[in-house]
Amino acid sequence: MTLPDTAASLPTPLLSPRYRWATIGMVSLIFLAAFEALAVTTIMPTVSADLDGRAWFSAAFSVTLAASVVGMVAGGMWADYMPLKLWGAAVGIVSLGTVGLAITGIWMWWLRKKERRFGLIVIVVNVVFAITVLAMMRAAGP
Repeated sequence: MTLPDTAASLPTPLLSPRYRWATIGMVSLIFLAAFEALAVTTIMPTVSADLDGRAWFSAAFSVTLAASVVGMVAGGMWADYMPLKLWGAAVGIVSLGTVGLAITGIWMWWLRKKERRFGLIVIVVNVVFAITVLAMMRAAGP
């Protein structure tokens, strides 16, 4: 009688090097989605009262929940069946678009108020100084 190989039958832990970043990414996405849902739940009564839309209060939550369920199912099916290169390209394009929108917003903010330039310059100088000091401390050693 032979015993089964227990090393091969043990499951791989989720925080093993093979799955660590995928696990951290999934937990982070779930946390951010829950945080966003909490924020919407907190502010929705005020928004619906200000917009005179108390009759649509429950519809806002129902539509959001239904859209998220459909989106999760469609995204899961797409991720399972589409080639990985196409998925990576889609993520890259969306990421570049997001960065482009962020840069546009920062540029608009920069042009909108001239007094903000001084504050932004002070922040940049402070960050450069901090990085320089950290680099010098690291180069000096213990």
